[in-house]
Amino acid sequence: MRMSILEKSRDFILKHTQKNVFVFSSSGIDSAIKNYLVKEKMLYSPIRWIYVLKKTDTFASEVVDKYCFQILELLWGIISWDFALNYHLWEIPSKKNIKIINKSKNFQTNLWENKNITLDFQMSSVPRESEIVNIEWASLSIEKPLSFAINNYFSHWKNKKFQKFLLQLDINWEEIKEKIKQNYKISWLSKIALFYKNNWYIENYKTIVFELKNAGKRIDNRSIKSEKKVVVKTTQTKNIIDLNNLF
Repeated sequence: MRMSILEKSRDFILKHTQKNVFVFSSSGIDSAIKNYLVKEKMLYSPIRWIYVLKKTDTFASEVVDKYCFQILELLWGIISWDFALNYHLWEIPSKKNIKIINKSKNFQTNLWENKNITLDFQMSSVPRESEIVNIEWASLSIEKPLSFAINNYFSHWKNKKFQKFLLQLDINWEEIKEKIKQNYKISWLSKIALFYKNNWYIENYKTIVFELKNAGKRIDNRSIKSEKKVVVKTTQTKNIIDLNNLF
C-alpha cells in the first residue's frame, strides 16, 4: 500500500527524534518530505543546504541557538579564533561570532533569524593543523593549539586572553620541529619565542630557538614591537496525524 506524504513525514520525524537527530544536510532528506515539512513550517533552513527539524510553533531562532554546534558540524572548514580560543582555555565556546577557515571563499553571513550568530568564512592558504572535538553531541573541526597560536599571533598578541592561552600552551620540541617542516611562518614562530623570553618562560624560548637552529633557521627579529610582560499544528481530511506530537 502506497504511503501518503503525511505518513512518510511521520515516519521521518519518529525515526530521527528517537535518535536525537534534528539537523540535516539537504541531500539527507527525501525531496517530497523536505518540501512538505518546509510548507508546514517544521523544517527551517538557517543556511543554504542545511535544515533543522522543529515543531510548527517553535521560533527558528530558538532551534538555531539550540542546535548551533550541530549546524557547524555540517559546514566545511576549520573553526578558529574566539570559538577555538575558548575551547583551548577550557571555557564554554561562544556562539556569537564564529570564524571558519576555508581555502576558497571570503564571506560573512548570519544564521538567518538569529542575528546574534555570525559566521565569518575566511580564505587562507597557510598551513593549519586541526583536530576533531566533541561539543554538545556535535563533532567539530578546530585548529590545534600550537597551529592556532602561530597563525594568530601576528594579529592578536595584544589580546590578554590570547596571552593567557600562550602561557598555558605545552611547548615541546617535536611539535616545533614538525611545524618548521610544514612551512609554518618562521617570523610568526619567532614572535612566540620572543613572547616567552619577555615573560621569563625561558625553556619554551630555548626550545623554539634550538629547533630553528637545527633547521638552519634563526629568530626573526624584524618588526617586533615592544611587548609588556603579561599579568596573568495540521489537519488532514483522510488521515489525522499531528506531526508536532511526535517530538
